[in-house]
Amino acid sequence: MKRFYFILTTLLILSGAIVGQQTLLDWNFRGAPEGGKDVSYPATLNDVDLELSTLTRGDAAVANSGYSHGFAATLPPETTEANAIDDGFYFEFQVQAKEGASFSLNSLFAQLRTQNTVTYRWKYSVDGTNFIDLMADPVSMDAAVVGNVGVDQPVIDLTGIAALQNVPSSTVVTFRLYAWGGTANQGFALGKSESAFSNGVLTYKPSLVLKGEVTPLIPTITSWEMSTLQSVTTGNLPATQVVDHVGETKISRGDGFGEESLNYAYVATLTVTEEEISTKQDAIDNNRYFEISTKANSNYKLSLQSLNYKYRTNSASPKSHSWVYSLDGTNFTEIGDAEITVGGGNTNGTSFTLDLSETSALQDITSDKTVLFRMYVWGTTGVNKPVFGFGRDVTAANHGVPGSKTVYFKGVVDKDTSTSVSTVSVKDFNVALVNNNTLKIFTDKPVQEPVQVSVLDLSGRALFNQLVVLQNNENAVVLPSELPRGVYIANIGSQSVKFIK
Repeated sequence: MKRFYFILTTLLILSGAIVGQQTLLDWNFRGAPEGGKDVSYPATLNDVDLELSTLTRGDAAVANSGYSHGFAATLPPETTEANAIDDGFYFEFQVQAKEGASFSLNSLFAQLRTQNTVTYRWKYSVDGTNFIDLMADPVSMDAAVVGNVGVDQPVIDLTGIAALQNVPSSTVVTFRLYAWGGTANQGFALGKSESAFSNGVLTYKPSLVLKGEVTPLIPTITSWEMSTLQSVTTGNLPATQVVDHVGETKISRGDGFGEESLNYAYVATLTVTEEEISTKQDAIDNNRYFEISTKANSNYKLSLQSLNYKYRTNSASPKSHSWVYSLDGTNFTEIGDAEITVGGGNTNGTSFTLDLSETSALQDITSDKTVLFRMYVWGTTGVNKPVFGFGRDVTAANHGVPGSKTVYFKGVVDKDTSTSVSTVSVKDFNVALVNNNTLKIFTDKPVQEPVQVSVLDLSGRALFNQLVVLQNNENAVVLPSELPRGVYIANIGSQSVKFIK
């Protein structure tokens, strides 16, 4: 009996599909450092495929009105909408996609608070000069109804505005909230925001939220969201988001790091003196690294575009780091800058992007390889205990931000065609297994009588039997279910094929 081998793979390409409606930007002012008088305020949650957005003020919206957990200004009395436009009494933020991406906007929500009667209206612009009303009529607010905590305003539907759909990266959309009216100098504000972590539950309510959809040029394929991490995160940290056909993905610490406590972050500390890790070689010799590992599932492959991360330090932390990668777990190759430095301590982290797109070894990584990235750190600056690592996306009050991505890979997952469907000859037939559940039999000599076709495991147990009349060229025999990974024997009449799935 002749036996032949062949290997099956399947094909499915994942591309940058549009992500469903989600929060693209939000602002949570809980614990705002200036108590409402912040001159500007960066978005607390900022979609990874949008440029960073910051809430700012018009010339007349002076930051002189205190309002804890909010963003406030003093509104002068007896003003009109025309006065607000001419004088610049507004709050403003901008939205822009990163190069190659685009976005469509669904809704805008605000929580507002006033100390007196006030009228407001949202406007938008796609050129920074000409502003268009977002609402047919302005909205009036009564302080007696609003109270000190603010009131949720009606959500503004943006889906019907053509200019705010499929917006390319070359266009910057500007939103302005104009306010006017009132009978005396009064505070007008966004807020109050809520953010707290209690009994394992995170309460998070921002005061300004923009929702929509983003079409990234290169999709995010794995990410870590750390808003619920508390105290010490022991062991490794699996990715919180992994797209289909990506296998085990995790962050871990090298043996030279000790575990340390920090909310909303994955951190470490050092157990040696400054002199012992003063150089990169010291870090390598003493296993002072963070490691990120990922791989494709069987029959798929990964092409990595970038590794994006926030590195958190305190004043005593190592200020230098660099990256290496390996596809065999033994031989490591440097990638990126030989030394990446950060300044003084940044408790909420500094964002970095490691470009992987030009590294050929990190394209088309097949499922038999696990790619490892190691981030070596060195160069402590003080004698105090260093606490450093990946993080943090937090509010000013140090509460986690749901939906944030502290570490993430961008890339593409493809089906592996490097060992595409192959055929082998069995006397007068060729046989192929495709789509995991279809046995295809090719012949140029049709058989008039039915032929027994069966699939057996190596123990000889029959998994499938069927009589088939073979026609010229291609014959498809659909199995009742997909075959699990393993080695099988296909019998066609008196001939056999042994194949690996």
